[in-house]
Amino acid sequence: MSRLRAAALPICAGWSTSWTRPRTSPSARGTRPGSSPASRAGRRCGSLLCELDDAELAEVYSAVRYRDRPADRPDLAQLRSELELIGRNGFAVNQERSERGLVAVGVPVRDPDGTAQASLSVSMPSVRYDPRGLRSLIAALGVAARALEADLAAAY
Repeated sequence: MSRLRAAALPICAGWSTSWTRPRTSPSARGTRPGSSPASRAGRRCGSLLCELDDAELAEVYSAVRYRDRPADRPDLAQLRSELELIGRNGFAVNQERSERGLVAVGVPVRDPDGTAQASLSVSMPSVRYDPRGLRSLIAALGVAARALEADLAAAY
């Protein structure tokens, strides 16, 4: 991965994801704050959603929330299968599923009990993503997540 061009904090809460206003470098092309409904948040927060039981997942993706846009509601059996893989792997990769031209890789940030409380991720234009660098990217995210976990544990 080359230089960092922008950094923003994604916040997964309830059934949506929000982003803080990004901090960009002078060479950044333009990013934006915003939010996404659960159909997209699920891909962004896969490392969090994989720990939900079936009832909790069904609540997050309730048909009522999608009554005005039923085509956006994911197939829960397929989503559960994807989330189980994320849980086994310990990381999530979103390759243009939430936004065309964007790839994101994320890992969970856990509390002292081992429960995922947040997700640490990086995103990049898909033209910059090289799957051969995935292992090193996950390793770097893992180091940062463990440091964050230690800092948070020390604060409480």
